[in-house]
Amino acid sequence: MNNCTPKICVVIVTYNRSADLNITLERLYNMREEFFSIIVVNNASTDDTLQLLQKHQNQWGGNFSYYTEKNNTGGAGGFYRGALLATEQQIDWVWMSDDDAVPEIGSIQAISDAAADPNNVYGSVALSKGSASGELCWPLPIINDGKTCQQTKSRYAELSELEEVSIITFLGMAISKEKLAVIGLPNSDYFISGDDVEMNIRCVTNGGKLIAVKNSRLTHPAIPRYTIKVFGKKFSCLKMPPWRRYYDVRNRIWNARLAHGHCSAVYTCVSLLLRSIFTLTYEEYRIAQIKSYAKGMFHGLFTRSERHNQIKILPVLMNQTKKNQTVDN
Repeated sequence: MNNCTPKICVVIVTYNRSADLNITLERLYNMREEFFSIIVVNNASTDDTLQLLQKHQNQWGGNFSYYTEKNNTGGAGGFYRGALLATEQQIDWVWMSDDDAVPEIGSIQAISDAAADPNNVYGSVALSKGSASGELCWPLPIINDGKTCQQTKSRYAELSELEEVSIITFLGMAISKEKLAVIGLPNSDYFISGDDVEMNIRCVTNGGKLIAVKNSRLTHPAIPRYTIKVFGKKFSCLKMPPWRRYYDVRNRIWNARLAHGHCSAVYTCVSLLLRSIFTLTYEEYRIAQIKSYAKGMFHGLFTRSERHNQIKILPVLMNQTKKNQTVDN
């Protein structure tokens, strides 16, 4: 690594995608001058991931390490473990991403150059793999006045160099070690889906901003989705299997309660009921899907993350679903 500051630790979480992981690690190896160290969390993969990690450790040397969980803890558990291990190192920032997200050369250096305020979270921009028009994997809700979402940008060319947004995903999320000491590590209770939003809420609640860095690009497989228009409002709905639908529903409600309280949770449930109609219309395994909605809504309303029982979160005005925003499911 060169002598530039800050020092960044890259954290990658993987589960049974050794081919994708290998591509990502090969790219990061060619970028190793841009960061201080790399940690790969292996979520108890049953394919040849362990052998692949051993090969890369021999190739990389001392700045590469990996941790294998005894059980699959989901993306949330993996990022919790990776961030925990990263904070034990002499680093300044942690950059967290998925095993199938391939960063472009210079993308982590761009984060390093942009990360001027350790109170903020900075994020890479995820482009849909194979998109000729520069379509973003996740449309970015832009905040122009510090409070509300003014518009949503869905293509790379529309972005300014730095954009304050209402969400940074775990596709290249950079958070300072200093900020982690204040707001805590990723919440492993979420297992999968919405764990990045929960981190965003804690960041903004504690006075930080979410900044998307245009020059920090990575590619990621396009997210399967379909768009429904109801009374002039667009709903961009994600396709997902029933087992994952449960976590998506539960965690949406947990996040609504965390950010705004029970009134927001009720509004979220109404939205989810509408989305369940879309799911039953356009997706398979309808009985399993409706069971997942019901179970997720029940647990979202009447249970609570153990982490949320232990921390105090002040009310935060995060108006993510207002003017001109496309709502993702």
